[in-house]
Amino acid sequence: MPNTTLTWETTGQWNAGFDFGFLGNRLNGTIDVYLQNTKDLLLDRQLPIVSGFNQIKSNVGKTRNKGLELTLNSLNINNKNFTWSTDLMMYTNKEEIVELYNGKEDDPGSSWFIGEAINVFYDYKKIGIWQDTPEDRAEMEKFNQNGSNFTPGTIRLWDNGDYKITSEDRVIQGQQRPKVILSLNNTFRYKDFDFSFFFEGNFGAMIKNNISYLNQAHRNGNVKVDYWTPTNPTNAFPRPIEGVDYLPYYETLHYEKSDFIKLRNVTLGYTIPSHITKKWDISRCRVYVQAQNSWMWTNFTGVDPESALNKDVDGTYAGYTRPTPSTWLVGLNISF
Repeated sequence: MPNTTLTWETTGQWNAGFDFGFLGNRLNGTIDVYLQNTKDLLLDRQLPIVSGFNQIKSNVGKTRNKGLELTLNSLNINNKNFTWSTDLMMYTNKEEIVELYNGKEDDPGSSWFIGEAINVFYDYKKIGIWQDTPEDRAEMEKFNQNGSNFTPGTIRLWDNGDYKITSEDRVIQGQQRPKVILSLNNTFRYKDFDFSFFFEGNFGAMIKNNISYLNQAHRNGNVKVDYWTPTNPTNAFPRPIEGVDYLPYYETLHYEKSDFIKLRNVTLGYTIPSHITKKWDISRCRVYVQAQNSWMWTNFTGVDPESALNKDVDGTYAGYTRPTPSTWLVGLNISF
């Protein structure tokens, strides 16, 4: 559906930076802070489906981004035979909607809320699984009297206290972009040997991990999950139902934190002494072994939180992703 009133987005920004160095510049770094205001955002605004279109590209309101970038470099040890240096980087950003097309009012249909990031997940929230206990049965009965159909083993949702599951019970689960990115690099040199390792961390984002579509009880039941059964009263996954692929409120199972730490690079090298290489008319010769993306920490249950997060931000489903490949190299650097 065309929109002839579209215009460019407009952004105004200010930055302030501070560079410093201490101890003969063995400890140095940079601190940058910024504030960015954008208006006339180009976003897909939802339309009533009776119009024949479900969305239209529009200029929508204003946003604000403010953040901090910190870089630290230190030479921890420096002597004839041994050196050790460290590089640390931190980036943090807070994105928030300041105004929408209707002013300071939220637009729940588009999952846009004043004071929140643009890309958030707004849905019902799973707080557990209904158990086959007198207490849970009494609570279920209160909901069922208001139109619900909860039974032991079904998903239990957060409720605002009125014992009615309505659109008013949806909450903001989290945002799609990370709040903090960290990286840490250490480099060591001992005589002719060198060793380095580089970590990267990503924190504060959420993924809609639709790989749980595979976890259903019927034709897609090919992933082992912790199903609720009368003898396994778990709060992880609802009871399986023969012939049913999509259990009530199954999408509440998809929201997961995407926090991860990756060991991006580990390198061990050895430079052959010059009194040996000059016999071969070589000025420098270094052999090394390198491992890339060899280790990861995360509580994400999908394949790779990094590739899944990138897909989620792009607006596509995040479950079916390829992992970041691990690469192992043996190399030789020669200078003549």
